Amino acid sequence: QFDLNVAWVAGLRKIDIVHVATNKVFGSYSISANAPTVANVHLVAATSPLTGSAQLAWDAADADGDLLKFDVYYSRDNGAHFVPVLLGTPDTVATINTLLLGGSSTALFKVKASDGANTASANSPAFTLANKPPAVLITSPGNGSTFNYGQVININAIVEDLQTAGVPDGGITWRNQYGVLGTGAQVSLLNLQVGTNY
Repeated sequence: QFDLNVAWVAGLRKIDIVHVATNKVFGSYSISANAPTVANVHLVAATSPLTGSAQLAWDAADADGDLLKFDVYYSRDNGAHFVPVLLGTPDTVATINTLLLGGSSTALFKVKASDGANTASANSPAFTLANKPPAVLITSPGNGSTFNYGQVININAIVEDLQTAGVPDGGITWRNQYGVLGTGAQVSLLNLQVGTNY
């Protein structure tokens, strides 16, 4: 198995994979004359703002009767940039887990239809997707770790925010029951209070 990008030529109707030395054709792919169509991309019974799982549906057709596959993309900025959500589905309805998508007041979905060579796409109307809280993973110390008094303790975390490219160090604050310990994704501590810190 291999991948190869072939430059598109207007009017192309067939692609052959040929062994040049023997002129043997290893495989052929016929390209139909008509591109598919896709339209009416819409959310089904959506709330505003949209939360949780949502159903996205669309209409599609192909004049040549080709089997179609669909890719679904999401945009937070009214179509300026897209990220893939679902690839290669043969269905014209999809369940989307919006918990994995950053919130926006100018969100939209794009559906791209393909017959294997020809493509077409259409966008949904813009909608509001609920913002998500940041996700925090403390990488060290581990839960229940113990240290000697006076030992330097490095605390680290990974913080992701689906609404932004990242959380700046100034937006990360460490606290325990005694107060603020420091700011940033990584903080080195010395002489914590003796006993359990949480």
